Amino acid sequence: MAELDQLLRDSFARVAEQTTTPARDSADIADLIRQRVASGDAGASATSATAPGWGGVGFAGVLGAIGVVAVVGVAGAALGVSGLLGRPVVDEVSSAGAVLIATADAHLCAGGEVIGTLPADTRVFATARSDDGAWVGVRNPSTLTATIWFPADLVVIDDVSGVGTLPTGGACPSFASAPVAPVPPVNAPVPVESAAPAPQPGPAPQPVPQVPSDTTPPTIGSLTANPLTVYNTQATTLTTAASDGVGVTGVLISWSGAHSGSGSMTLVGGQWTFTWSTTANTYGAVTFTARAIDAAGNQSGPSQVVVTHSFFG
Repeated sequence: MAELDQLLRDSFARVAEQTTTPARDSADIADLIRQRVASGDAGASATSATAPGWGGVGFAGVLGAIGVVAVVGVAGAALGVSGLLGRPVVDEVSSAGAVLIATADAHLCAGGEVIGTLPADTRVFATARSDDGAWVGVRNPSTLTATIWFPADLVVIDDVSGVGTLPTGGACPSFASAPVAPVPPVNAPVPVESAAPAPQPGPAPQPVPQVPSDTTPPTIGSLTANPLTVYNTQATTLTTAASDGVGVTGVLISWSGAHSGSGSMTLVGGQWTFTWSTTANTYGAVTFTARAIDAAGNQSGPSQVVVTHSFFG
């Protein structure tokens, strides 16, 4: 504020030399300006050399040449200090469209407390992944502000190339505390440790038979579409085949591009089929992606086909 006081004094001194109006002491005028600004009066917009909104304080003639500059300078300093001229910056978080392939528990953090359940085929936005890639964080559909976590093998990302761009995190917080030894009361006898009784031999434990887990993913054949070009609301039928050593429990299909969405294919005569059509007037290429899953949750690699949708209004 010392620089502002000096600027005001120099300005008022120059004006006093150019006007026949008696000049008030520049320090008094600066104090009056600061009092008006402190009381919430920032003055009115200036459209000429006069500073309207600051009259009636006994120095209108003096403000004729520098009133606007002085008032704006003091008001700007007040607003700058208070932070009213600031604007919050919101960081954009990268995300990717995805779908849950089965009903799953939502965790507060990667491998942490279960806080809810989402059904199969729920569309979500993946926003993060764990450091080891075993968990995927998605935007909570209920609040749109919190992140909930699912095992990565239950979340199918529409564009698998976007997984690597997701930020890492989701580790559950850990809290460690040192045990505190109890303090014996004053004059209390100190307990004497007695020898523990010798362990008695018991029956030998019987081995528990181990059931081998299914870790082999299913395989999926080529995904075809008939026809490859559709017009307006015309439908196209997508077909593929899938196999597994234990059994395929389902084939999920999603699409992106000119249109986006997801669904489940139906087993008909040994083949998995899905019929797609739209009433939207958006047109262009639509990429369909199919993945087979088995009872253990293993999923195959993707099989894709591109369909062109044309719309004539």
